[in-house]
Amino acid sequence: MNRSLQIRGAICVVAILLSVYLLLPTFKAASYSHAEREAAKTDPVLKAKIDAVDAKAIRRGLDLQGGMYLVLEIDVEGMSAEQATDAMARVREILDNRVNQFGVSEPVIQTVGNSRIIVQLPGLQDPERAKRLIGSTARLEFRLLAGTDAVQSAVTRLDEAFRNIALPEAEVDTPEGDAGSADAAADEAVTSAEADSTSPFDTLPDQDADLAAADADTDVRNADRPFSSLLIPTPYPYFMVHEQDVGQVKAMIDAPEARMALRDVELQFGMETVTLQDGTLARELFPLKTTVALAGDRLVGARERPDQNRPGNWTVSFDLDKKGAREFAKVTGENVGEFLAISLDGRVKSAPRINSRIPSGSGVIEGTFTSADAKDLALLLRAGALPTDLTIAEERTVGPSLGADSIREGIQAALWGSVLVILFMLVYYRGSGLVTDLALVTNILILMAVLAQFGLVLTLPGIAGVILTVGMAVDANVLINERIREELRKAKTVRAAVQAGYKNATRTILDANITTLIVGLVLWKFGTGPVLGFAVTLCIGIATSVFTALVLTRVIMEWLYRNQGQQKISI
Repeated sequence: MNRSLQIRGAICVVAILLSVYLLLPTFKAASYSHAEREAAKTDPVLKAKIDAVDAKAIRRGLDLQGGMYLVLEIDVEGMSAEQATDAMARVREILDNRVNQFGVSEPVIQTVGNSRIIVQLPGLQDPERAKRLIGSTARLEFRLLAGTDAVQSAVTRLDEAFRNIALPEAEVDTPEGDAGSADAAADEAVTSAEADSTSPFDTLPDQDADLAAADADTDVRNADRPFSSLLIPTPYPYFMVHEQDVGQVKAMIDAPEARMALRDVELQFGMETVTLQDGTLARELFPLKTTVALAGDRLVGARERPDQNRPGNWTVSFDLDKKGAREFAKVTGENVGEFLAISLDGRVKSAPRINSRIPSGSGVIEGTFTSADAKDLALLLRAGALPTDLTIAEERTVGPSLGADSIREGIQAALWGSVLVILFMLVYYRGSGLVTDLALVTNILILMAVLAQFGLVLTLPGIAGVILTVGMAVDANVLINERIREELRKAKTVRAAVQAGYKNATRTILDANITTLIVGLVLWKFGTGPVLGFAVTLCIGIATSVFTALVLTRVIMEWLYRNQGQQKISI
């Protein structure tokens, strides 16, 4: 056996063994039952084990494993055509960053027209979380809390504005986060220092101490104080609002009558619901200065970390760029002792006291974060803020039963097609047909291994690409076998006929596959959705078909008929 044949044979053996190894996680992932996967939702150890296997298995598209289909519409009202195009491009880029960091396998993000974006999230397990991540604008701001005099004046003006008019209709406002204690809320507001023992808002006109302890179900309101009667004073520089009053207060803040009253103060609710000492639920209401001390566009990194002071909680640390660090150092240096609110999308996450100048350009956002909450917030901050508002125009969930049906029907089609092709090759080419069938099986094996190794997605159109690959691989082997037959008719020896058959068929096979590969690459580059899934498997299948036809089968044929004087061949 010559040296070249040994090297080519070793390459083929390594390729087959490596493909089997890369596909082991796929086989193992398929072996997990539905009951085991359901149990993994409550068993962190089992979930980690299954996730590790799934990460290395072949990824399936939306049509094969179910998931979420969203049509998002951006607000382009008042924008010029150029501004709308730029906004669409920026939104698409940011969504791409967010979805990729979210960990969804092979998402599809596609722009449609001038204001719509289609997002497909295969295998998504938490649709609500995905919608929050995608739809949030993630506008991060650092805002100083307003002073006592400005707040008192603003609240008085709000009382006057609504004293003689009907109160605006309250809107439903659903808070995020888990309920906590009043003490926990106080801890979030102050870092490394104790708050003042008296409230700076105790001088608000006619504040009634009994109002703070009023029953949560009461509808009694003081006609002279239509706004301030809804507020509960605290020992800290913010108010509390009973949960049942949050919608009413928000409607009053957003009403046109409040614009002049709040000309130098902006009121923002906190993100979380807390439990007061009397057992009622409430939300924090922070009076902020209207000027932004530091915008979040200076942020260059964010990551979640365990809270060292409160086991079980998580924090989000962030870093600013050089200019942001200088601005942050200036703001903190000039306002030592004041409170700096961290506002995200118009709601305050926390408002720590500034204890000293912070020159490092780094900070921490604290709260009652779970690991998932902190991870999502860090993801949003890293991905950047959306330049405009997004609304979900259409939402569809593809159930796992549809994916199972698609998989079953697609696999059946592929199996029946392959079986018929294998039988034909055995009948028509006999022994050489058996070599061809071995090449076909190896071709599909390597193709699937490539999909698994590089994290490429297999879709229903992709399965169609696999079937087409089988046909193209057979076509290459038919050309080779017919060339060998032609050489045998010229009374050549078997070995000479095999060598000449491969030599004469190689150029034709390469020409046909290269032209098809060019088309496949164009589809891969510019196609989306089903077209992309088809193009992926087609391009990989062309490469594997050429390898198995011109390398693998040739190694087998040359090894079988390596003797110079051999006169018989099964073809």
